Amino acid sequence: MHLDKNSYQVIFGNKYLIIKYFPSPSLLMLHWANTSDNMTTKDFEDSISVVPNIIKKYSPKRFFNNMKNFRFPLDTHKTNMPMKILSMIEEMPEFDKQAYVLPTKIDCFMAIRNLIDQLKPQFTYNIFINEEDALEWLLS
Repeated sequence: MHLDKNSYQVIFGNKYLIIKYFPSPSLLMLHWANTSDNMTTKDFEDSISVVPNIIKKYSPKRFFNNMKNFRFPLDTHKTNMPMKILSMIEEMPEFDKQAYVLPTKIDCFMAIRNLIDQLKPQFTYNIFINEEDALEWLLS
């Protein structure tokens, strides 16, 4: 399967996050900008809170969260939004595969990795260091 990078809809976008939907192959892609280190907790929550409704509306089979440039100091004690989003993802059985490119910033990497590891084992997901490998796996 091939991803036509010219055939997508931008579903949401702000200076921190762009969400794209590729109808074929039914892929929802989140791409975090390197400006995310300037986010406030409210900015983060406002950005991520749109995801559940987008998932419900488009019912993608594949989910890709490219967090390579994610820099927000995610502290689960200050915000429970990441856990809400993971719970929502866990409840969406139509995902065939999920791929994550983790941040290069070590504290963000560890926080995100810990959250992802809490996904239910019934979900097929993988963690990558680059977008190309993640997409290749998602589309295979």
